[in-house]
Amino acid sequence: MSDKKREAYNELMMELYKENQSFLNKAIFGISTLAIPFLFNALSSNEHSFSVSLLLAFSLVLFLGVILLQILSLKSARDGCDKSMETTKAAVEDGEILFNKARTLDIWREWLFIGGICVITISMFTAIIQKEVSMTENKNLKELQNSFTPPQAKVTEQKSFVPPKTTVSQNKPAEAVKPTPQSQNNNTGNK
Repeated sequence: MSDKKREAYNELMMELYKENQSFLNKAIFGISTLAIPFLFNALSSNEHSFSVSLLLAFSLVLFLGVILLQILSLKSARDGCDKSMETTKAAVEDGEILFNKARTLDIWREWLFIGGICVITISMFTAIIQKEVSMTENKNLKELQNSFTPPQAKVTEQKSFVPPKTTVSQNKPAEAVKPTPQSQNNNTGNK
């Protein structure tokens, strides 16, 4: 009876492991597949700084790696299953090697997925912080521009230019021109 309970327990644990692994595979594959178009869209918009764009590109590579490792893991697991069904001992050992390879690929895939999520989170926080800094700088610049008013000349009535009058004053008589001795000689010589 004890062996039957242990066997039932092992089967139950194996079934739970398969269900959990299936859910994990679907979740990782689904999120990675949805992240790729999001990252392409985010990279195509030129509103990010170089550092944010670099982080987004790195996370895109990580998610592409996740999908590639998932495909390789599934292929190794399928080949391992095929080899394990053969009757020869060498084929069964090859099947075990392929299963171990699939499990190693699964571990790497999970780490790449976690890395991709972390890098996307860091890039989003970096973008938010950079936008906040930019908005604060713009606000400070506007306040500085509004507080500084250059001195302006007083605007008075504009009068047209009128040249000063140069008239002979009526109070003073005009001076008579005194004849010079030379002009007197000229006048007398003509008579």
